[in-house]
Amino acid sequence: MESLPKGVQRVRKRLADGSEAVYFYWRATGARLPPPSDPDFSAALEAAKQPVAHESPMGTFGALLAAYRRGPSYRALKPNTAKAYDRALEKVRGWAPLRVENIKRADVLSVRDAMAIHAPMAANQLVMVLANVFAFAVDRGMREFNPCRDIRRLKGGEHQRWPETAIQYALTHFPEDFRRAVVLALYTGQREGDCIGMTWAQYDGAGIQVKQGKTGASLWIPAHRILKKELNSWKAGARDSVTILTNSLGRPWRTGAFATQFCELVHQHDALKGLVFHGLRKSAAARLAESGCSEREIMAITGHKSSQMVDHYVKQADQKTRAIAAIKRLEDHR
Repeated sequence: MESLPKGVQRVRKRLADGSEAVYFYWRATGARLPPPSDPDFSAALEAAKQPVAHESPMGTFGALLAAYRRGPSYRALKPNTAKAYDRALEKVRGWAPLRVENIKRADVLSVRDAMAIHAPMAANQLVMVLANVFAFAVDRGMREFNPCRDIRRLKGGEHQRWPETAIQYALTHFPEDFRRAVVLALYTGQREGDCIGMTWAQYDGAGIQVKQGKTGASLWIPAHRILKKELNSWKAGARDSVTILTNSLGRPWRTGAFATQFCELVHQHDALKGLVFHGLRKSAAARLAESGCSEREIMAITGHKSSQMVDHYVKQADQKTRAIAAIKRLEDHR
């Protein structure tokens, strides 16, 4: 077992699927840290060591956030999810001195609506995060009700599925290292972090063993014949690489570097306007649905815990199938 810097705490947690997850914290404050192997570990550790300039007065939103981050719900978040929560909460940093009980539903909607002009998905995520924070406050008697309750999600606040034309465009125009990422996402249905983290050791020639970073779910995904052909070709030229996907230098991708460069690449092509990597996961699910797969079969590939999102694609595919059959009947009749 690797030794840890003094003051860093290692916590092991048994997940629902029986696997074990390991988390790291700065013992003095309970601040969450990335794994020691993460390139950002040293910087995060130094930040955690810095003394707090001042504590927010009791009853303020700043004090609420501090308490929430020390609580079990936040501490149980996966590292990438915790980072996403922190990014969302930066949007309401100015609320720190406000009394928790004085923050109104209208305040939440005001911030959300301002964000929605350019980033509806981020606006929806902010409401979701705030709902969790205020639920924490209600449970601890800091206010009587949750101002985010029943706020409806904004339309357009979801990642868009990649149309088939966009997929073919990317496969034709993207540099090889990014083209491979599109292929892997499209035929495994996995999230960005899971795709760039896949190793050759996880590929047995017939499928890929994946442990999802967000959910902890363990999956074995059979390799589609197109993906198998690609993987075997990549492996033949992989040399000493550990991960299936590598950057142009043949090195494993860092999550932040891949996300930034992929986003910049997409923005360079008008044909891909408005698309993000996560949309490839939706395309994978949609393709499975349109091939006649059931909800359970799709969930076995994507790892979704709930059938709510998968049901959306199954219904779309069923409608398309029925519509084609209806027109075929009409054509045969007239």
